[in-house]
Amino acid sequence: MFGFRFHKESVIFFAGFVCIVGIVAFYGRTYYQQRVKPVNNEPAAIDTSFVTADKFILYDDVVEKRRPDASKVIFIDIRPNALFAVEHIPQSTNVPLEIIDGLNIKDGFTFVVIASAGDEQGFGASAAQALHNKNGNAPIFILRGGFEAWKSGSGQTISFGDPTLITDQSKAIYVTPEDLKKNLTTSKAYFILDLRPKDVYAQGHVPNAVNLPFDQLEGYYEKIPAGTNIVAYGNSGLEDFQAGVRLFDLGFFSTEVLKGGFAAWKSKGFDVGK
Repeated sequence: MFGFRFHKESVIFFAGFVCIVGIVAFYGRTYYQQRVKPVNNEPAAIDTSFVTADKFILYDDVVEKRRPDASKVIFIDIRPNALFAVEHIPQSTNVPLEIIDGLNIKDGFTFVVIASAGDEQGFGASAAQALHNKNGNAPIFILRGGFEAWKSGSGQTISFGDPTLITDQSKAIYVTPEDLKKNLTTSKAYFILDLRPKDVYAQGHVPNAVNLPFDQLEGYYEKIPAGTNIVAYGNSGLEDFQAGVRLFDLGFFSTEVLKGGFAAWKSKGFDVGK
């Protein structure tokens, strides 16, 4: 009799405990849903009423707009920074969609939004609307087909410079310090480009080398004389290689990379410019 009573009381206690836990869980979940909002990392929705069909233009139309004065046409590349770093349109500006509201829009410029293929109607339209909201007077367009359309149309692109890629390896042609020294004493003329930081360049460089820091190369490449033989070197072996790739992509096909950079030149005891 005692054993039966103990078992019956245990069952009643357990059932009551389960009921209490269920009630607490139900009201706790309701409270949590009301108090805690889900995290959303996507950009806020933008009214894209400004973006009509005529805002989407083809590759040929973009080229025609840029041909008269490239400095007046600004490419806003909204792709992720990682994709932009691998390859992008020369002199384009990387402004991911989530920070485009902070871009300063000035009069007198035409803007072309570059998205990834398939994102023109979504992210591209949102970016164009955001630019329009900043300055309703600026002509703003979206490249139909995105960055991939630019490439398929044989548009010029700038590569990051990957030493493991055969295509990039073929763009970097090296010259040894000895051969450069020999060529400089002959009639062969070179435009020597030192891409290291200015303070490093000031401490010593190949004689007659012109300083243009690597991170400014793309923005100022038009200052490099066209049709000349170029020798370039950077601040490291990787930067030397990337300089050769970038100059090739910018249309300087007669470019050689100083093998070993300035350190190799100096180690040979050759003259150093100050």
